[in-house]
Amino acid sequence: MLSQQPVSDLIEALRKSRQETLQITQILDESDLERAANHPWFGEKEVGWFLKLLYRHHTMHIYDVRKALETRSPVPHANRFREV
Repeated sequence: MLSQQPVSDLIEALRKSRQETLQITQILDESDLERAANHPWFGEKEVGWFLKLLYRHHTMHIYDVRKALETRSPVPHANRFREV
């Protein structure tokens, strides 16, 4: 369970995952961004759409962390970020 792992381990896992994603994007051709890909939540979209989703997902959590720190309370779930 992630909640039982040390924060430093989670940060390192995130760094490794992002680095692997960046390595994959470096070998993609422009035409690859238009290829179809599938996701269990969002369904079939273009690869480029999913790369944008990765960026937005990350920024959504940064926003939530900043808001939680500012208000000193949990940030409720919102669907406004799911519509990308």
